Amino acid sequence: MGLFNQPMKLTVRGEYALRALLVLGRDYLEDDSVVRIQAISEQQNIPKRFLEQILNDLKSAGIVESKRGVAGDIVCAAAATNHAG
Repeated sequence: MGLFNQPMKLTVRGEYALRALLVLGRDYLEDDSVVRIQAISEQQNIPKRFLEQILNDLKSAGIVESKRGVAGDIVCAAAATNHAG
């Protein structure tokens, strides 16, 4: 079997990061670029504290931007910068 015929293995942290990014991307496309951490946590059944850590790592990598709000709002980095090219 070749390399690409193997099932992809993700850590729980990696899976949660991808799920959060999918929510952010979907909401960005629907013209609602601000998403509350609590909403992602509840929608994707991700523990809020763990999600906050993951999103902080994504912020450090420049993948997402965050806005300080009462509810801990976050916004896709793509909304502010075109990463496509």
